[in-house]
Amino acid sequence: MTEKYFAMSIDAKAGHTESLADGTAPTDDFREFVDYFAKKTEKSTSRKYSFTVEGAATTKEKIEGIVAESGDSAEFLELAKDLMRCEADASDKVEQLGTEIPQGCFILYSTAERVLLAKVDSLEFIDEKTLRKESGLPMDRHVLKAAIFSVNASGTLDEARIYDSTARMASYWYAEFLRMKPVVSDKENSRSTWDAFDAILNRRVNKSKGDRLFIRNAGLAYFRTQSEFDIEEFINSVVGEYNPLDETINMEGLKKAIRAIPNKKGLDPKFALDASAIRAKKSHIPLHDHMHLVISGDIDALRNKIRPEIVEGRKVLQIESESGYDAFAPVNKG
Repeated sequence: MTEKYFAMSIDAKAGHTESLADGTAPTDDFREFVDYFAKKTEKSTSRKYSFTVEGAATTKEKIEGIVAESGDSAEFLELAKDLMRCEADASDKVEQLGTEIPQGCFILYSTAERVLLAKVDSLEFIDEKTLRKESGLPMDRHVLKAAIFSVNASGTLDEARIYDSTARMASYWYAEFLRMKPVVSDKENSRSTWDAFDAILNRRVNKSKGDRLFIRNAGLAYFRTQSEFDIEEFINSVVGEYNPLDETINMEGLKKAIRAIPNKKGLDPKFALDASAIRAKKSHIPLHDHMHLVISGDIDALRNKIRPEIVEGRKVLQIESESGYDAFAPVNKG
């Protein structure tokens, strides 16, 4: 595959397209722009996808045709129209949620190693030299949607890493337009990510049973209550501000180990959580044969309520609790 780039302004609501680049050699500035948001996409919480059977016979062939030696702007225009149709079909559902699909610049850029397909935000501005209104692709604007395809030895497209700026992957982008599906299912992502997280706690926090209990229960609460998993949000929510009881615990090392789960285990850093895949139960602390302590809240709010002490040579756990005291205090019969 030779280096090619196409760019087109698209507005699904108005049904308007305008060609901005027709496949000719890109400028150095454009290469810098593409490299900027390609790296941003690769570092983001993107997800791996593969073509469906239908997608392999349609979208995949179209993209490969565009980046081939004989590919031209007319083929890219057809691909842009496919995206506009998908956006138009999805617009009613999106508008019901109080938002809309923005217009933007649709880009395809190919090299021998990869093909990047993206829709990026565009901006209108007054040119300081001509004092006329112009439009462009500012470096600091975010990518709306992106797909980075790897090119295999035979020169055809392989898996793609797909990025979406919204909290939940838009199905019209990956399913209807690209006709791709996740390589790893939500259920497998949920089960394997939890297992990896639990194993990290066993290795790094197991010497402090209290810390393991608090961190594990916070992680389990995230998996059970959130609809979407995002590795950075998970880290911030579960261990971001946590102050360990055992000061020797390396919290930065713990965060780094959790952050490495997707790459190390071949999982996705962002996916829809499937609570049914998690069979774990909240951790508890056995006090006596028929008594266990289960903590479901924030440890910081309980630090002054639970106090371990040695009383006359015996290990005692004091728990400040008005309701607990009332439940066990002897009744004054007067």
